[in-house]
Amino acid sequence: MLETRSKYADVEAREHLVDPQYSMPDGNDAEEGLNSSLLSEKKQSRRVRGHGPDIHDFGVLITWRPIGGTKPATARLALCRLLTRPARALFRDFDCAKCPQYLQALPGGSRTAPRRPLSPTAYLDGVRGVAALVVYVFHWGYLWFPFLRQGWHSSSDSGSDGGGGSADLFLQRPVVRVLHFGRASVTVFFVVSGYVVAVKMLTMIHRGQPDRALDALAGSLFRRPLRLYLPIVAATLVNVALVRGGGGGVFQKDPTGAGVPPRGATLGRQLRHWWAHTVHLVNLFRNIDGRANLYSRPYDRHLWTIPVEFKGSLLVFMLLLAFMKAKRWLHMSVALGFTCWLAQLGDLDMSLFCSGLLLAELSIVLPPAEPLLQRPFTTTFAQCLGKTSYALYLAHGTVNHTVGTRFLNPAWAAWVSAEKVALDLRETGLGDAADAVLYRSWSAYMDAALWGSLVNTFVLFWAADLFCRAVDVPMVKLTWALGSWAWKKK
Repeated sequence: MLETRSKYADVEAREHLVDPQYSMPDGNDAEEGLNSSLLSEKKQSRRVRGHGPDIHDFGVLITWRPIGGTKPATARLALCRLLTRPARALFRDFDCAKCPQYLQALPGGSRTAPRRPLSPTAYLDGVRGVAALVVYVFHWGYLWFPFLRQGWHSSSDSGSDGGGGSADLFLQRPVVRVLHFGRASVTVFFVVSGYVVAVKMLTMIHRGQPDRALDALAGSLFRRPLRLYLPIVAATLVNVALVRGGGGGVFQKDPTGAGVPPRGATLGRQLRHWWAHTVHLVNLFRNIDGRANLYSRPYDRHLWTIPVEFKGSLLVFMLLLAFMKAKRWLHMSVALGFTCWLAQLGDLDMSLFCSGLLLAELSIVLPPAEPLLQRPFTTTFAQCLGKTSYALYLAHGTVNHTVGTRFLNPAWAAWVSAEKVALDLRETGLGDAADAVLYRSWSAYMDAALWGSLVNTFVLFWAADLFCRAVDVPMVKLTWALGSWAWKKK
């Protein structure tokens, strides 16, 4: 029987926001970017140890009754050892709870497995996880099908885009497009960030605890840059190691010509180049003019959102501090005013953070949101995505250009070649033959897209889960340890 230590078990339900006197982050303190289940590992492992195997463990026992047999047989489901946490969530319906050994291990002779309820704001983890998945779908799917970048019935230049430049497909319709358009998910990220960095402190303020809110604000401001940038340092160093160890051949350019970090002549030059760009990335005082001067980091060009994230957090912290002891209607009016003013100036990203701050105030003074709207984000799969959302975001660019491009580039080259052959056939009057060539080539291209997506997504889930366990969670614990060490003892 395997030890039943579920590292990512959900913690007990609690109030909207509990008293913040704790040594580790609360599950709803999503400013740390992780669910409480990752940060209460020791406490939870003590509580669930001995409860028998779970589908979330690396192996489980399943029970069945052989035909003609009188006793149930058991077998270990080793498949779970290979599945990552989001994939394991899809297999949670295996009836493991009927295993006799499992039932005997339950405390108090219970005949059913204990269910660990989610915290009231766990849906925010799910929202963040789903948004991270959509960003991946955007960056991966649009490499295969660039025409998806076009809006419904928008004009487009003719040319090889993997789909003939169509702008009248169902996936291009306005509402449907949100499901695969990454910039919409980035918008969600910024609104959610503005909400979660503020809601804990606002709850304390509404409870008449401004001093404790000030302590929480100081701690959040101390930890925020460490939380955002330490995992980036680790992730980009992994990319440096891949560039050096693979001789520059591990990364492959996508059809747009992007995706390969530069390889220095020596390791020393490589590290100096990496360090210079890391310093530029974390520079708090460099100008970030909305998205007009986006910084595309050579070791991961998707990291442009992180300085924006930090800048938006600082804006929310400033507004919280400035109006901590003001009347709440005044603070809400200022948050609304900043939201509209920044949008009018064209700085939409900072406006989104302020809107998240405003939503945090409203969520406290108004009745709770309809649970039906939260339900899709409290499913097991969405919660699993939420726990690895930051790791998923940091890893997807690397996986796309080390694994996915090995499927994409040959398929793309074959499709472009088929287009040229079809064009030559049409010029000679063989239109039917040209159509046949395009049909066969497009079918082969779609097959490559399917298998490439399956392999790439599996590797991404595995890499994100590994990075979360090995880097992200320890980094969060480190930031709290540094805060505890640096803070004055009362």
